[in-house]
Amino acid sequence: MKHETKSLLLKKILFIEQELQSLKRILQEESGEELFHFAEDEAIDADVVFTEKDSAEQHLEHLFSIMRQTPSSDEQKKALADLIHSSVSGHPPALDSFFRFSFKTFQGRWADYLDENQTPSSFHIERRKENSLGELLELKLYLSSDKRSPSPITFKKDPKDQMTWKILSLSL
Repeated sequence: MKHETKSLLLKKILFIEQELQSLKRILQEESGEELFHFAEDEAIDADVVFTEKDSAEQHLEHLFSIMRQTPSSDEQKKALADLIHSSVSGHPPALDSFFRFSFKTFQGRWADYLDENQTPSSFHIERRKENSLGELLELKLYLSSDKRSPSPITFKKDPKDQMTWKILSLSL
């Protein structure tokens, strides 16, 4: 590894460590208690810490996987059923509109949001916008494409499905 690259990585690590210390102080000040009681040599499972079972990004990756692996439009619609918010899927006119307009457009553009190998996880989130609507959270992820401006897909926690993230609207 080049000395310049190693030096840059070490500087980034130092910056991240400083940011983490700052965040720890903020959390401790807000709660008024000591928050971290981990031994320095205690092993922490990174899969548990960094993997959220129900993340909007995982659902987005699943959406792209469906598009890539399922050739038929009818099969795609069936596969998407578990990803769509109940406020859409539970109302036939809303679901019909979703598939007739938003999804139809997405069918022709989905590959534009992935790398050239069309790897389902290769999308790039340009920005995130989170709205809190009481207990219900809404999240807009704006995806990058070389062919158009960043476009949003909106996820919302679904109270009819254990407050998991579900697709509310698709503007890709």
